[in-house]
Amino acid sequence: MKKSIILSAFVISAFAANAQTDQTALQGTKIGDNWSIELKAGMVTPLTHSSFFKDARPTFGLGVTKQLTPIFGMEFQGMGYINTTDSKNAIDASDVSLLNKFNLMNLFGGYPGTPRLFEIEAVAGIGWMHYYVNGSDDDNSWSTRFGLNLNFNFGETKAWTLGIKPAIVYDMEGDFNRAKSRFNVNSAAFEITAGLTYHFKTSNGNHYFTKVKVYNQAEIDDLNSSINALRGEVNNKNSELNNAVQRISGLQRDLEDCRTKTVPA
Repeated sequence: MKKSIILSAFVISAFAANAQTDQTALQGTKIGDNWSIELKAGMVTPLTHSSFFKDARPTFGLGVTKQLTPIFGMEFQGMGYINTTDSKNAIDASDVSLLNKFNLMNLFGGYPGTPRLFEIEAVAGIGWMHYYVNGSDDDNSWSTRFGLNLNFNFGETKAWTLGIKPAIVYDMEGDFNRAKSRFNVNSAAFEITAGLTYHFKTSNGNHYFTKVKVYNQAEIDDLNSSINALRGEVNNKNSELNNAVQRISGLQRDLEDCRTKTVPA
């Protein structure tokens, strides 16, 4: 877990520059912004020596994500697995993970200012795996997870995301004592789930990062000069308009005098 946290810190610092450039900056980057919650369900099946559909078993989970930049986010996820062992418990195993999520569309295509209709995320992380054995002697292990999130952002405000999530999960202790191999396909499972995510509203009023243009002091001074020049022109026009109104009033009086002037017979 410590290795994943350290890796995440390096990744955060590497991608933090994406939050602001010399041309644009992001709104909605406060600590309380860009949080989301996800419910997911699907199936899991052993990666080897099994029939894909025949040996598939139900799985479900809950995830909470903090999106740090449009490219990088971190998710705390808990998964439960049903009928995957000989245990007579309702839930045979659980996996609590800390995941790093990379938005490949924003990484290679840039962030357009609003979430795309379809996006792909790469996911990698580690977790604590617990097996609920009959009796008091439960088994503990640690896991690694590699996968993709195929996300569809829908709704006018992009507050909801429907995702298809294939992943490979390794039990890192499952065969290590005998085979001395951490990433052993015989101790791995293929997992595919569908998840529905709700993105909470941020401080900018949207449910996502918002791009705004950044102005330097020289640009601000130029804009102020332009505004002052326009104000001067408006004042001159107002003065000319007032003079024209006064002339019109004088001409109207002269016209009225001419109309009412008595002509001697």
